Amino acid sequence: MSNLPITITVKLLAAYQEAEGLSQLKLEFPKETSVSQVLERLSAANSSRGDPPASLSTRNLPSPHPTPKR
Repeated sequence: MSNLPITITVKLLAAYQEAEGLSQLKLEFPKETSVSQVLERLSAANSSRGDPPASLSTRNLPSPHPTPKR
């Protein structure tokens, strides 16, 4: 089994694109990271800038690296 980290792409909407100067963020997490841990990290980053809380949406996309069959 691979120990490669998980790469998550976060698409930013208008106000966040302006604030960050980017249309998306790419974040890496250990393979065992849960969705709730990812959301906690995003919320903490948002709070540290003093921005108001915002809703977050998640979507799973197929991996470009298929998992080997056992």
